[in-house]
Amino acid sequence: GQDQLEAFAQDALAQVGLKHDEARAAYSVQVSANQRAHSVLLDRPALGWQLGWMVGNGGISVGGDDLFPGLEAQTNYQYEVGLIVRHRASQAVVFETRATHDGPWADSAQILPAMLQAALQGFPAPPAGMRRVNMEIPR
Repeated sequence: GQDQLEAFAQDALAQVGLKHDEARAAYSVQVSANQRAHSVLLDRPALGWQLGWMVGNGGISVGGDDLFPGLEAQTNYQYEVGLIVRHRASQAVVFETRATHDGPWADSAQILPAMLQAALQGFPAPPAGMRRVNMEIPR
């Protein structure tokens, strides 16, 4: 929930030197996250009605397309996190960042902290424009 997301954000912000101090804070932080599940068709040829096996990504298919419907698709999870840092007195935005991820993993407790860390790379002056940041998530 929101409390967990805020805890993840506090940890990520602490790694770049921003500590939560409600009484003396010069900045406020707004954090948001969205998750959406969607089906992705796997990029592999159909076998037709010939004898053969196709194995991969959680499914085995034998024979034609309609024999085992749904085995050629997998569920992917699309995540987006956003952080907006504002100067409290003026409410002016001083830093804004977003990160997105699309993959087969539904473990938001592992993915969201890594995404927040990735979004904050280069804080307070990250490079302009979109960039790819790879994060290793321990298993």
